Amino acid sequence: MITEKSTKAAIWSAYLQQQETIMRLEREAEQEASPSLSKGEEPGKVTVVIPYVKGPAQGNELLLTVRGWAKNFAENFNLVIVGDREPWMNDEVTVIECKRASDNPPVDVANKMMLAIESNLVTDKFIWSNDDQYLVSKCMLADFETLKCTGKLGEKYFGSNIYQDNKRKTFELLKKLGCSTWDYSSHTPFVFEKEKLKTLIEKYSLTTSAYLIATLYYNYWFTGWVPYNVDTQTALFNDNFKVGVYRPNADLKKLKELIPVKKVVSNSQSGWTNMFEDVMKSVLHQKSRFEK
Repeated sequence: MITEKSTKAAIWSAYLQQQETIMRLEREAEQEASPSLSKGEEPGKVTVVIPYVKGPAQGNELLLTVRGWAKNFAENFNLVIVGDREPWMNDEVTVIECKRASDNPPVDVANKMMLAIESNLVTDKFIWSNDDQYLVSKCMLADFETLKCTGKLGEKYFGSNIYQDNKRKTFELLKKLGCSTWDYSSHTPFVFEKEKLKTLIEKYSLTTSAYLIATLYYNYWFTGWVPYNVDTQTALFNDNFKVGVYRPNADLKKLKELIPVKKVVSNSQSGWTNMFEDVMKSVLHQKSRFEK
């Protein structure tokens, strides 16, 4: 108890304790007022989740991806890898180790998503990225929350490979449900909410049935919304969000010109070459806080 005989040190100590109590009560009140926060979740923090299978990985894709997030994501975030650990990762990287659940990518992804959903190390609203998506300029959470499409499903002929078959099945399910049919396969990071994602995974058995998860998720929960079109192959549209490298003979000189006015660079398996890797290394050469 502070009295008129208390020393300055005692008064200062009591003041600090009072301030700490006030701050704690404010944090608890903020968490109570925000149903999107799990108990103990730090307000304003978001998790970046990256699924990663070491075997098929090419070069330093994951390392460069992580450097991009560390350098250019201007939010308070933690990093969770679902899959395999790499020797360069330090203790700031959380790895939820698991084996590949299926050779059909969306089924494997759904199983990995469930591990992220069940983890208390992953925030209720989280970013799902891939190991071939590189942030090359400053980004905020809102950049990835904005809905982005590459046109509409059904506007083009569905091919015969496994990806096209999954796309066709997703289109048929969305039509059956009366949802919009935008193609959200933008090859950019997505933002998901745990409860909404879990609902879809369980309702449509996505851990065993292959559908394009992001396309299903956004058309289901955001029917009636018109997303931005980021299809760089569409002659009538040109955006400055991302640039994709999807063939081995890509114009890397043009890529270097575009990087300063883009937020994300992405590549396909065939787009990864030694020359492309050199370009990305020149942009993301600084060691990140996630490396030993």
